[in-house]
Amino acid sequence: MTTLTLQSYQQAALDALRAFAKSAQLKGAALAFGEAAGRPYNADPFGAVPCICLRIPTGGGKTLMAAHAVNVLAQEWRATDAPVAVWLVPSDTIRSQTLKALQTSGHPYREALEASYGAGVRVCVLEDLANIAPPDWGQRAVVVVATIQSFRVDDTDKRNVYSFSESFERHFKGCDEQRLRVLHGLPDAGRLVDAHLLVDRQVHGQVQEGVGAPVFHGVDGRQRRGLVGQVGVVFGVFCRPARGQGLHGLQRQAGLLAGVAGAEEAPHVELRGLEHKQNCRSFTITPPAPMNITTEQLFTDARTQNGYLPTPVADSLLRQLYDLFRWGPTSANCSPARIAFVRSDAGRARLAACMASGNAPKVLAAPVTALIGMDMAFYDKLPRLFPHTDARAWFVGKPDLIDATAMRNSSLQGGYLIMAARALGLDCGPMSGFDVARVDAEFWAGTTVRSNFVCTLGHGDASKVLARSPRLAFDEACTLA
Repeated sequence: MTTLTLQSYQQAALDALRAFAKSAQLKGAALAFGEAAGRPYNADPFGAVPCICLRIPTGGGKTLMAAHAVNVLAQEWRATDAPVAVWLVPSDTIRSQTLKALQTSGHPYREALEASYGAGVRVCVLEDLANIAPPDWGQRAVVVVATIQSFRVDDTDKRNVYSFSESFERHFKGCDEQRLRVLHGLPDAGRLVDAHLLVDRQVHGQVQEGVGAPVFHGVDGRQRRGLVGQVGVVFGVFCRPARGQGLHGLQRQAGLLAGVAGAEEAPHVELRGLEHKQNCRSFTITPPAPMNITTEQLFTDARTQNGYLPTPVADSLLRQLYDLFRWGPTSANCSPARIAFVRSDAGRARLAACMASGNAPKVLAAPVTALIGMDMAFYDKLPRLFPHTDARAWFVGKPDLIDATAMRNSSLQGGYLIMAARALGLDCGPMSGFDVARVDAEFWAGTTVRSNFVCTLGHGDASKVLARSPRLAFDEACTLA
């Protein structure tokens, strides 16, 4: 089959979803929605769980967008490379069609998932969920395709989600015998993890109305003009494994409920707060634990690394690293830094060949090296990054100002990267001994980015750290004016 390229309006919708998820992580759903949509957010349908709808015209490729949305939510809302997504559809017929498409190699929907998670992504129905091996949780992305009706509370004996399955017991090794005696099926297995993790029977009766009414039967309660085609709804990247394997290692985490609905109107993209007034709490949000960072961790005990332990650095940690340091201030929010995280064997070899002889072994030993570049066309993004005035005009046709601003601010951002890495428990080894022109040709060819400096990242080998060198005293470096 032919790979489907996202249309501009589809990409715009996913970009809006990504921006909302990022903002909601930092500011909460209400403030994030207000900034994106320009009107108040309705928190009634799902309480603290962020809940939005992307309005796409009928025939607009909603299922393809939903396949891409899985990774958007996994990365931006939960920062995990192995999400569990529940994909809700309105009927058994559409469930079968969606399942086949998501499982068929070469199908555009499957390719959208594999582009993010590789061929190992697991797609299954509720009945097969218990067959996923405990080690797969947290190592592979899992997409569960189900109908909304599967979670209706009426006559639960006929609902597969409530069916008894001893297969779940292996996921809870270590639980005491009393807790294991209540294990009957997916809802009860989930309840051992989190009493509100889409498993509370009191809320299942509301899922049909809380999701189905506003998403499937109308974009919002005041404007009942939504048309439902064969549409997939990504119902939350609702959990991720923490320490250990299996469902028993799941943290109490919230999902972001995103609906992809049809609309009769001309093509447009709009964030919508669902207007349904029923109180349905399908998840519990537990804010991330605060980071107990000390000045010693960031400064006095932190050392420049010359060697590293063979401990890998996950891509999800690199994303978390960027999401921290990008908030550091730059002039007019110009944010010129561009980062190439070099982590493959081939990439390390290419970069090491560009380094000074004393620095090449450090690059080869480090699990990741951040190549900090500076985009010399950074000002083209100022209309979005600094919309308060026409800041782009400050730089156009002024190469000296562009060079100075790019160097100054990308260096600042490189410093923020080092502090953020240390805050996340990583060690760093910043270096400037390399062939700039060669690195630019190897890693930034065909772009407007030029190299600034490199910084190795990982877990340092203390035996290779040099003795602490002195620093200038206050009176040598500072004056009071």
